[in-house]
Amino acid sequence: MVFNKPVADAAADPVNFSADNGLAILAAQMHPVYSNTCVILTTSPQTAGTVYTLTVNNVCDRTPLANAMFPDRTVAFTAQTEASARPDFLSEIPEAADYRLVQKLALNRQAYWAKGAPFSLDDTWPGLPGFDRVAYALDLPGTNGVRQWVWVSMDPFTTDPLRVGLSTADRCARFQQYVTNMTVAVASTVTAVTSGSFADGNIEFWPNNYGGANEAAIPGANASTYDFGDRIDPNVPVGHGSFQIHNFRLGQTLFAVNSWGNDNRSIELGIGNRPTGAPDWTSSGAYNEYASRTLYVFVRPSAATL
Repeated sequence: MVFNKPVADAAADPVNFSADNGLAILAAQMHPVYSNTCVILTTSPQTAGTVYTLTVNNVCDRTPLANAMFPDRTVAFTAQTEASARPDFLSEIPEAADYRLVQKLALNRQAYWAKGAPFSLDDTWPGLPGFDRVAYALDLPGTNGVRQWVWVSMDPFTTDPLRVGLSTADRCARFQQYVTNMTVAVASTVTAVTSGSFADGNIEFWPNNYGGANEAAIPGANASTYDFGDRIDPNVPVGHGSFQIHNFRLGQTLFAVNSWGNDNRSIELGIGNRPTGAPDWTSSGAYNEYASRTLYVFVRPSAATL
């Protein structure tokens, strides 16, 4: 349950919440990352696809006046399980069966998610069991009826489960580095990305503004344009936002999700290099050509946690 302002610690009490359709609220706790604006609720088993209405009472803000919310505030949500939230194209990717979906996010036109995104599923919390691989998928069905998707897996670049997903500023996740043992799979409709196994690749994950200079000296990157080698702007730590994976040895952007920060621009995204302009889709404005846009994050549980 996400609130639009900090709430008092007493908000994390299950008696403050109730739900319909037989759903019981079993426990409540403050979110370990979102601090005082998010309460994690533990419920009885939910039925995937069922719409539940949550009612909230007796919650006060964190000011000295302890202003109370209006009583009986409600919010509706549709239950999703990990199994029901998985995209159907995973059946075409043999290794995907071993991976657990931990984050799902519908990519909206103007996101403004620098300080947190409205995930429909998010299990990237400190209690997540250990993992030995991470993977990402972007699903972009076109308005022309042509569906594009890409899957990229790799060795983990962090052991912190809170930092494997979308790099919003609240998670202190900024990565500009090489990754190893990368596996790529794409829909048959995608010709701009090469499938297969690769020794390495690189990621550009951050909530900052950025420039085209090849700060990390990625081989083959063009210092005068936005591509697979750019520069994080430390002076604007909450800005445009970049979530990109590249096969730098082939000069390919595998996928890019940009402009989800707070600079009031439409989200930019694509699979493969953009045919014109910046290869990594920066300033592309690409949005309307897709019927929907969904980002998925996966981990492969390590043997010790199976």
